[in-house]
Amino acid sequence: FWMSNLNVTGGPPIGVTDVSPKRWGAPNAAMLEEKEVMRVANCLYPVHAMGYNWLQSNAVSAKKTAARIRDLIKSYQAHGHKCDKVILVTHSMGGILARALIHPEMGGLNDCVLGIYHSVQPVYGSAAAYKRVRSGVDGHLPAPAIIGNTGQDVTAVFANAPGPLELLPTPEYGHNWLKVQDRNGKTLAQWPATADVSAAPSDATNAVDMSGAPLGDIYTQEPENWWRLINPKWTNPAKKKFKGSSATKLVNERIADAQAFHAKIKNTFHAHTYASYAADAKNPTHGSVIYKIEPLSHADIHVNTAIAAAKESPLLWRLVSEDGTGDLIVSLKDQRRFKLKLLPPQDAGDGTVPSDYSAAKVKAAVHFVQTGYDHQGSYKADAVSVSMLYAMIKIANTAEGWKT
Repeated sequence: FWMSNLNVTGGPPIGVTDVSPKRWGAPNAAMLEEKEVMRVANCLYPVHAMGYNWLQSNAVSAKKTAARIRDLIKSYQAHGHKCDKVILVTHSMGGILARALIHPEMGGLNDCVLGIYHSVQPVYGSAAAYKRVRSGVDGHLPAPAIIGNTGQDVTAVFANAPGPLELLPTPEYGHNWLKVQDRNGKTLAQWPATADVSAAPSDATNAVDMSGAPLGDIYTQEPENWWRLINPKWTNPAKKKFKGSSATKLVNERIADAQAFHAKIKNTFHAHTYASYAADAKNPTHGSVIYKIEPLSHADIHVNTAIAAAKESPLLWRLVSEDGTGDLIVSLKDQRRFKLKLLPPQDAGDGTVPSDYSAAKVKAAVHFVQTGYDHQGSYKADAVSVSMLYAMIKIANTAEGWKT
């Protein structure tokens, strides 16, 4: 059984039977046998694209998409076809939507899904979402132009749309992914902190308690706390009036809803799940987000010494300003100021979703761990296309009624 090479430069066909899946990133997976292909070959496999509004919550999209899929199944049945279940093939956030689709309180579609193949799913979010709210999307590809090159542009979208907020890291992403380092690279503080950590303030009224979860430790911190997520000055560029509420209050409620959504689906994975993702050190990704101290001028070259002498926790530094591209100005209690600069990404992944922090945490029968592609272009890679075909045949073989 063969699949045509998808490279635009052309090339020989790619064999998929009796070939070790190690070639596509799954060294421990069983080889695909010709009899498995032949068992499921005498069947139609029509492809339907299910678009959805990425700005709305995936819980809402799940209900709408589930209804469309059920109607599609009924349509095939009405035309005399045996069609009881579908195979879902996802990309990125589509993987989160697929998990919501099979959740009993959302799409409730599990009885109609034979299996799922995920590509580059941000299973428990991605720190890139935090980074982009603070400093925009890097590069000159379509994504920066659409989502925004600066924190001001991205915040205006993310703060007012439930869907993008569901890309933020969840508690399952882990602790200590947001860090601040001194000029020598020593970590001075990190969030979400281990529970029960707090600042050691000189004034008890300034204490900042840590819960160990990103919602309270990072996302909904007060505006003057420099590590917080949302800049309230950027949330409402249209200057809309909110009766009985405020833009900041509404944003915090949306973030809490996004985290509650993930709490519901955190263990929701189809029994027949296959997943591919990039773990590519040559395509650095924000698995963690690191700010590093810099002096504001040559005269402040000894800023490390000054900060150490002040004996102030980074939780007590106050935000003076941020430029929306990654530079923050913060101050000590004595009003001494310095810069915090966002460092480039340093973790393996696909440029958007880090492998170890998120993509690898999908619960799947087979993980295809790959290199050589970026997030948006994953399905242009032969390794992804072939591993998808492998998964579809394996999933199809789990259906009842095949002749052996």
